[in-house]
Amino acid sequence: MTWGEVGQLAGRWIAAGTANDEHAVERLLLRVSESGELSGLVDDGDGVFERGSDCRIENSSSWVMASGIPCVAFDQIYSDDGSTTRWEALYFVDTDTLEGSWSGDCCGSFVAIRQPHAPREQDGKQRSQPMAFP
Repeated sequence: MTWGEVGQLAGRWIAAGTANDEHAVERLLLRVSESGELSGLVDDGDGVFERGSDCRIENSSSWVMASGIPCVAFDQIYSDDGSTTRWEALYFVDTDTLEGSWSGDCCGSFVAIRQPHAPREQDGKQRSQPMAFP
């Protein structure tokens, strides 16, 4: 994947799927550096993206399959104990969706869609918004 393709992933996402045989929903805030490194946060469930209390996104990689489908992988590092869940996904440009799997601390599969831009509250914090998943 080129930086331009990875750059398309920047923004808010909501992922839904099954983790450890239970329904799971995760809200992500993805950032992309000029070198194509993904970073960001996974909301801890309080609806606010905050460094320190939310899981960090680190150790990203990206590539293109022989079929031409872009792929991305990164670690979700838990703020409380440092455990890690690896996210690996195919990025479907035409539908702007990620489809993939979780491994490590949580195991399962997910589909992620882009979340509309969330307004800032008066305190300046970025709030994640609930969103119906198709």
